[in-house]
Amino acid sequence: MMKAVKYVFLCACFLFVNFPLQADAAQKSEEVKLKSYMIDVTGDGRKDQLTLYGIPFNEKTKYFKEFKLVSINQKGKAVHHVTGGFSPSLLFADINSDRALEVILEIPTGGSAHSCDYYAFNVYNQEIEELPLPKPLNLNGSFKNNYRANFIIPENNQSFVLNLIKHKPVYDKLGLYKKGKLNEPQETLIGEFHSLTAKDVNHDGVNELIGKQTISGASVSDVIAEVSSFWNYEQEKWVLKNVMVNSK
Repeated sequence: MMKAVKYVFLCACFLFVNFPLQADAAQKSEEVKLKSYMIDVTGDGRKDQLTLYGIPFNEKTKYFKEFKLVSINQKGKAVHHVTGGFSPSLLFADINSDRALEVILEIPTGGSAHSCDYYAFNVYNQEIEELPLPKPLNLNGSFKNNYRANFIIPENNQSFVLNLIKHKPVYDKLGLYKKGKLNEPQETLIGEFHSLTAKDVNHDGVNELIGKQTISGASVSDVIAEVSSFWNYEQEKWVLKNVMVNSK
């Protein structure tokens, strides 16, 4: 009887110890190599191997439950895990004037708004450090009489007006307006960043970050404008330099 109890106890201990190892191995086997680059991201003149892996949610979807960024260079290996999403993209640019390329990760979140999550990283030898990025503009907008919409940008106290006369047939059909008069108060919708790129706009040798957001009217699909915000990294924080609005 004692031998039987001892045998069961040993088997239970083996399963307890072995299960996490099997789970880790299973997770590793699920990883899919999505992108791989040989590029100098440390600024030492030597190319680093940078690889992005994804762990699929299941075989029937393009959604990944997690991403893993791996950097390998002569000084070692660094790993950073990121929340999941759909098909990611990588951008390399010096966005903080440290004379080294930062890694910008774009992850589409899905949905009709086409917004994305963005992450930026510095790679230092055996460490991947996440950098803060500017937040999308918090636009306040509302419809007004005569097919217009007024907006205020709290970040710089700038205001502007959009002429929505091109949308008159749709808005009249929806009952939003009647003979040019607004039937009831209606606010506009502002999306998250759907694009975040780096470019030396002023040709001064310093890259600006350019974030693009969609402004929608009666619904998310009713796009009335696109707003672009221009940012510089100064004294360890992002500073809004300019805003441009293109009506649709």
